[in-house]
Amino acid sequence: MNIELLLSITSEIIQTGEISIIRATIYPIGFKLNLNNADLSNANLVDANLSGANLSYANLRNTNLKGADLSFTNLSNANLSNAVLRGSNLKGAILVNTNLINADLFESNLYNADLRGAILNGTNLKKAKLTIADLDAKELRNAELKEIQLDGLNLSEIDLSYVQLEGSNLKSANLFGTNLIRTNLKFSKLSGANLRKARMEGVDLEYADLSEANLIGADVFEGNLKKVRLSNAQLQESNFSYSDLSYSDLKGVNLTNAILKGAILKGANLTNANLTNADLTEADLMGAILCKSDLSGVKLKGANLSNTNLDEINLQGANLNELKLNGTYLFNADLRGADFMYASLKGANLTGANLMYANLKGADLFGANLMLTNLSWTDLSGTNLENTNLRKSKLERSDLTGSILINTNLEFTNLEGAKIQGLDLKKAKLKGAKGLKN
Repeated sequence: MNIELLLSITSEIIQTGEISIIRATIYPIGFKLNLNNADLSNANLVDANLSGANLSYANLRNTNLKGADLSFTNLSNANLSNAVLRGSNLKGAILVNTNLINADLFESNLYNADLRGAILNGTNLKKAKLTIADLDAKELRNAELKEIQLDGLNLSEIDLSYVQLEGSNLKSANLFGTNLIRTNLKFSKLSGANLRKARMEGVDLEYADLSEANLIGADVFEGNLKKVRLSNAQLQESNFSYSDLSYSDLKGVNLTNAILKGAILKGANLTNANLTNADLTEADLMGAILCKSDLSGVKLKGANLSNTNLDEINLQGANLNELKLNGTYLFNADLRGADFMYASLKGANLTGANLMYANLKGADLFGANLMLTNLSWTDLSGTNLENTNLRKSKLERSDLTGSILINTNLEFTNLEGAKIQGLDLKKAKLKGAKGLKN
């Protein structure tokens, strides 16, 4: 290969048969530097200026290119496996089908670089800048991408499984259909990102920001989403089964038809969330906030709703039988026709709730507050109402057959037409109660 080069070199060029160009500047004479198919493996090219050069198909295995200027360089199909490119400038570089296995690109600049088909297995891209780059890579398994800048990037349908992306910036990135299985995205910024139909089984998103992100149809089975921010995110038809979403911000999210079987939502904030037809079977919602959320048609069999805030919620006709609702807040909730059969509501606050036609047969309401509650036509047969506050509640035509009324507060309660025959009311507080004559 006949190449005329002018080299400005501050150290020896040849050392024991290996090329050594330290702080070198390589200038082409009369034409762009052409190193197509050149063998530069094991070379020392620290701080070298190779801007605009043609290094396609070149062998740069184990080469030291720390701090080198490779801007707009053609590195397509080159072998850069195990190469050191820390702090290098690869702005606008062509890295199509380039082998970057185990290469070190720490803090490198890949702004607007073309990485289509590149192999990045085990590559260290920590703190690298990839904004606007095309990263349609063949493989990225086990790559180190912590704290990387990937905002606005197109990462759709590529394999990012098991990749380390902790603390990365992926704002508004396109991750449609991307494989994120077991990927580490802790502390990452994914606000506004497109994650539709992404595969995210076992993904680690603890403390990540996914506000306003699109996860419609995404599979997040057994994911770690502790304290994640998902406010106003689109989560329709997504699968969060057995995922940990404890203490996460889910205000205003759309979870219509979402699957959350066995999910952990302890202390999560779901204020104004849309959970229409969502499946929360055996989910743990202990201490969660669901104020003003829409739970129409939601499946809650076996779920734990103890100490949950359900103030002003609409649960008309909901199936809540045998659920744990101890200490739950249901202030002014619409519970008409809801099924609470054998549910545990110990210490729950249902002040002002509407329970007309509800089924509370065999439920445990020990110490619950049902003051000003509408219980007309409600089935309370066999219900434990010991120490329960029913002051000023409406119980017209309700069925209290076999209920326990020890130390129950029924003051100023309307019991007209209620089934109370055979009840022991001796220990109940009945001042001002109506409908007790018969």
